[in-house]
Amino acid sequence: MSKTIKKVGLLKDSDKPKKPTAASASSAIDKSAAQQSLELLPPLPSKADAAPRSMKSTMIVLVALVMLLILLPKPQLLHYGTLQMSTTSIYWSGLFGYGEGLIDSHQRVLLDEERQEMYLCFPNQKKEECTKYRIKQQQGMIAAFVYWLNH
Repeated sequence: MSKTIKKVGLLKDSDKPKKPTAASASSAIDKSAAQQSLELLPPLPSKADAAPRSMKSTMIVLVALVMLLILLPKPQLLHYGTLQMSTTSIYWSGLFGYGEGLIDSHQRVLLDEERQEMYLCFPNQKKEECTKYRIKQQQGMIAAFVYWLNH
């Protein structure tokens, strides 16, 4: 009353016999049609013709970079302190008023360049309650970049 079990071998995809399909026959026709269409195309422009295009695209990229440098805010290196304490930090003026502050601080910065004063405030704190610092020296973008690389 026992049933006999047939042995079934499982074939891998690579072992299965391959049947020719209509796609393989049509691909041979497509290849010959592509070769004929390539013969009908005009020859590619020489390198002498490509030089003005590459010069033009290079100039466009350079103009775009210069415009970005002019329009975007630039970081400043500030040396500030109060009484015996002084420190140096990078100040970012932010983009349209957003993201303004010192790179190494989470406090809000109120900068008065006319009086050479800076106020560091915690969020939701009035200006009168903020810590006041005297700006001793302001340097430009290159000095800020060098300071950032060294620290």
